[in-house]
Amino acid sequence: MGIEYFSEELKRSVQGRKVAVFSHPRVDPDGFAAALVSSYMLNYLGALASYAYLDDMNSLAKRMNEKYRPPAPPADFFPDIALIVDACGLNYSHRGKEFHGSEAFVIDHHQCGSISSSKSFVDAHASSSCELILKISSYLGFALTPDMATALLAGLLFDTAIFKYASSESVISAAELINIGGDYQTALTFSKRELTKSLRMAKLKAAKSIELLDSGDLVIAFTTTDIFEGEIAEALLNLGADIAFVAAPRGKGVRVSGRADEKAVSSGINLANFFKESGGGHEGAAGAYIEGSIENVMKEIKTRLVARL
Repeated sequence: MGIEYFSEELKRSVQGRKVAVFSHPRVDPDGFAAALVSSYMLNYLGALASYAYLDDMNSLAKRMNEKYRPPAPPADFFPDIALIVDACGLNYSHRGKEFHGSEAFVIDHHQCGSISSSKSFVDAHASSSCELILKISSYLGFALTPDMATALLAGLLFDTAIFKYASSESVISAAELINIGGDYQTALTFSKRELTKSLRMAKLKAAKSIELLDSGDLVIAFTTTDIFEGEIAEALLNLGADIAFVAAPRGKGVRVSGRADEKAVSSGINLANFFKESGGGHEGAAGAYIEGSIENVMKEIKTRLVARL
């Protein structure tokens, strides 16, 4: 669905109705900022009330939450409409299963195995969901405040690894947000995780259980952890792996983060497609929640990867 049709449909649907904004579990700065700004934009569009469900955050999003303090939905808030940002739909969202309304909209920048709503604005070429929120707010005439621009800039910086994975559109969007009043230095503090003792310990513990697979020119690394699976996957690439999979137990299943370098991507690896319906992401960075034991999930991933290579 194009931005014009999506925006007009969203504007028409939310007027006089209660809206819940969801994002993915352990929401990061991109999902947090997209949800935060969306909740205010929906009120501007005429929603009776709009709240973002942001009670499951990573450490950087928690820092943003302390600054922006978005109002939490009251216990007796029963929304009519859901807006899911930075995730492929209700099935991929935090607390999305609690929604019992009749309509759902999706704004996302990941390659999704399946999208749970036909009312979606998905652009897999965008580097962050915050860029899409900026485009939609501009189309709808919603004027961002400097604080909102700073939050969106933080999300953009986080998802591009401070422009490491940026496109030309990302740079243009960042400049636009700064021109609106976004504070680059403040945004930077929300977009780069500190190398805390717990993160360092998690990386070192995960390094002790690394399994390597040599497949032609590609070196593939597998390991497990309790936390920081995305950061550890990035660290494995820095150590020399071309592809890395890191699994962490989550409830009745496993959260898997995958990373691939440019060589692996150019050889045909697409991690977003690899995870199919269980997850989403980009060619070189994707994640999924898969039910089952950590041993069985990792065994399945290795088998599928070997078959594909």
